[in-house]
Amino acid sequence: MTFEEALIEHCSPTLAGVKPASLFRFCPRDSALFARRFLALRQQFAARGLRLVILKGCRRTGSYLLYLYRERDLAEVLGRREHRDFLRAMGYTPWEAPASVWRRNSPTRSASFWAILWMT
Repeated sequence: MTFEEALIEHCSPTLAGVKPASLFRFCPRDSALFARRFLALRQQFAARGLRLVILKGCRRTGSYLLYLYRERDLAEVLGRREHRDFLRAMGYTPWEAPASVWRRNSPTRSASFWAILWMT
């Protein structure tokens, strides 16, 4: 499956504006081709209000955990009181940043999250 096919299969609701975000795993056959396609698509998506980020890469399998989201829609969802209350009950705290990004109170869990935020 190509990267584009994986995006369509796993992210159609986000691409169509039906849901604010999609999370999926992709294992490229050609890492160099994947890197080029990822960067090109990330730029194209940004022009349309979408963000595409790599949350994690696995050295053993060569796969990636990717997240595609609509920043405005995600901010709206996370800004709702019932969602904030739920996230607080689950141990998350608000962090003032674009799209009201939330992080877990765990240094080991948030280290990769912060690294990705700075890379994107």
